[in-house]
Amino acid sequence: MTSPAKPATTVQDRWFAVASGVVLLLAALPRLWAAWFDHGVFWPDEIYQALEQGHRLAFGYGTVPWEFVRGARSWVFPGMVAGLLRFGALLGLDSGRSLVLLVKTIMALTSLTGVYLAMRLARSLAGNVAALITGLFAGFFAASILLGSRCLAETVSGPVVMGVVLLAARPGRNAQLAAGSLAGLSIYLRYQNGLIVLGLLAILVTDRRVREATCFAAACGVVGVLGGLLDWATWGKPFHAFKMYLWFNLFKSADKFGAYPFGYYADVAWNISGPALVVIVLGLMLGARLAPKLVALVVGYVLIHSVVPHKEFRFLMPVMPLAFALSGAGLAEGLRRVRGGRAIALSLAAGSAAWMGIATTQLTWDKLGFPSDRGARSPWHSGEGINRLLWSLGRREDVCGVIVSGESFGWIGGYSYFHRDVNMFAGETAGEAEHASANYLIARADAAAPASYREVAQEREFALLRRDGTCAAPPEGYRRALPY
Repeated sequence: MTSPAKPATTVQDRWFAVASGVVLLLAALPRLWAAWFDHGVFWPDEIYQALEQGHRLAFGYGTVPWEFVRGARSWVFPGMVAGLLRFGALLGLDSGRSLVLLVKTIMALTSLTGVYLAMRLARSLAGNVAALITGLFAGFFAASILLGSRCLAETVSGPVVMGVVLLAARPGRNAQLAAGSLAGLSIYLRYQNGLIVLGLLAILVTDRRVREATCFAAACGVVGVLGGLLDWATWGKPFHAFKMYLWFNLFKSADKFGAYPFGYYADVAWNISGPALVVIVLGLMLGARLAPKLVALVVGYVLIHSVVPHKEFRFLMPVMPLAFALSGAGLAEGLRRVRGGRAIALSLAAGSAAWMGIATTQLTWDKLGFPSDRGARSPWHSGEGINRLLWSLGRREDVCGVIVSGESFGWIGGYSYFHRDVNMFAGETAGEAEHASANYLIARADAAAPASYREVAQEREFALLRRDGTCAAPPEGYRRALPY
């Protein structure tokens, strides 16, 4: 007797489970590769606004940027990083290398979680094909891969925002309390996430879910108050970090630092995505028929950031998983009634993912919207030799001071990579007093070494040099702080 045929839905679900698993695995590979093998610095914030402050909180020493002198940042995200570092220390991780790898791996997995949650939203809107298209878009977007393993608030914000959207879509008080709590947390990760939170609250109200909107707002408000109390405990005044951050960005730097024209984000998106951007935008336009309010939220977020003079493409990352989910759902639904539409949609998405994957390897600072002296250089492995030498130096028992030259001090891994409570000096300002206070020097391998130093190690274009003797006390006025 032949066994009865299995229901089509079971076969489809198994096919989807396998296909989505493959997509997530493929998306995980470049992120984990970046976490384990790329230890350059893309932007100083990944070190000095998060990883270095987490290290300072966890172990008691580190470099302090002006934001953590003036109190222009909340301790929420650095506190999370500090928790990870202390957990790693409890597990026996005792080197800068092992601790950094732990944090970067968690960041990569967090980025992958954003891909998964985006796929879930797309599936709820337009089915299995929409989820797979979304996974291809979100998994292989060049900026998502480049930033996915870096300790940036934007990296964490995307998955958190997706969690808020999914919870807010559920009926019931408990779901909205959870959504509101997570929304409040997202604001303290990055204050601009408040735009998304307000948009979601407006959607709940206009959908006539007033009681649920009240629960959402109440939970968000409670977390907001707790964040204000944290500022009080750490900075001496409630909501001090938010007010200082707002003052600096509105009145001090918005039109001076990193000011770019309105079309900056569109230009960068095209530079790093090419024709794939056309497919993604087409899907987003079609997605307006399925979830017009969510599409309006994404567009509004981008437009507001386009009006603000200070721009960096990473500022859009909190909303990108949502944009990819809406695009994937729109493309799948828009082509559903076309003959062979599902195959066409998947082919477009696969082609776009392949294009973006190749484009990821061809990124330059110019393409990413940073017209500077870095220009046509790749952001991959930028300054990595210094950080790998800091790892190595941190294991040497005789180190009593180190000078780091050949790169601006804000673009190195700091004490997070060094993981030794030993004085570190910037090479561009190092004089006789600093050299007397250090017995190791990191410099470009092709630079002439001072007479008293000899090379002991080399990583990429940088060399580690050592001189004999001990270290004098640091110069008067020395502080472990970044210049502003």
